[in-house]
Amino acid sequence: MTALETPLPLFVYGTLKTGQGNHASHFTTGAIRAVRPAKVRDISLYADDRIPYAVPRRGSTTYGEVINLADAERPGAADQARRAIDRLEGFDPAHPDRGWYRRIAIVAVTLTNATPVTCWIYVMAEPPPDARPVLGGVWLSGSRSGAPLAR
Repeated sequence: MTALETPLPLFVYGTLKTGQGNHASHFTTGAIRAVRPAKVRDISLYADDRIPYAVPRRGSTTYGEVINLADAERPGAADQARRAIDRLEGFDPAHPDRGWYRRIAIVAVTLTNATPVTCWIYVMAEPPPDARPVLGGVWLSGSRSGAPLAR
């Protein structure tokens, strides 16, 4: 097993969060064991008119969810969810330097009890040219770009 195949939880910050457009379609029945609100440090959010982008930036904080997949209980469903999310993010573990996003390990801290959790997050080296910073590090769908944007 390579490092990129290690079954870590996922930190999600956008359309994969609970209640967002890609959550139900990419997490099959039984694939999730737990979802906890969390934050990560040194990651900034940017957004365009459709989706957010996570970009490593010192001193910033991004809020989202840690999703624990049901690796022990339903390994097939958990693996299927991981592969579906890799495809959604344009990430190929066999060629991790290609594509739009990279998947990196990061430590998230749960908001309920401050537990540190090592998890995967999908990041870009730089945001797209039309993306603007998301103020407060929280992306919400339903408005023009999710959350208040810097002008």
